[in-house]
Amino acid sequence: EEDLIPDEESVLVLTKGGYLKRKRLIITRFVLAPGFEPGTSRM
Repeated sequence: EEDLIPDEESVLVLTKGGYLKRKRLIITRFVLAPGFEPGTSRM
């Protein structure tokens, strides 16, 4: 899954085995971003 560029936070979480949770937060952040259509974040 190289579609999301990991920042320092996500790397730290990844090492703790919380990658999916972090990815969920990233998707949620994009959905909540102004002018973003929620449906496009789902695969």
